[in-house]
Amino acid sequence: MIVMDERILARLKGMAEEGTLPSEVTKWLLGEISANFTDFLFMQYFFRAFEVPLVDVRDLEEWVGLERGGSLSDFDIDNLFGPLKARP
Repeated sequence: MIVMDERILARLKGMAEEGTLPSEVTKWLLGEISANFTDFLFMQYFFRAFEVPLVDVRDLEEWVGLERGGSLSDFDIDNLFGPLKARP
């Protein structure tokens, strides 16, 4: 079972309300969960925090910030997800 930190979710939602770029949000989230990182956990936080289509969340696996040879740049992530809208 995936245990999500409610403080991280709250901060993610706050970042959306502040207008933080999606690429900056992804970098912050990666730093917060790096010790327990899995693709699923990373995507789950993003999906639970923001009103984004699940199919787009799957594209996070291709973000260059994960340093696995992905093809999506920060600019691409910003265009794909921005502006972020927090889930209620």
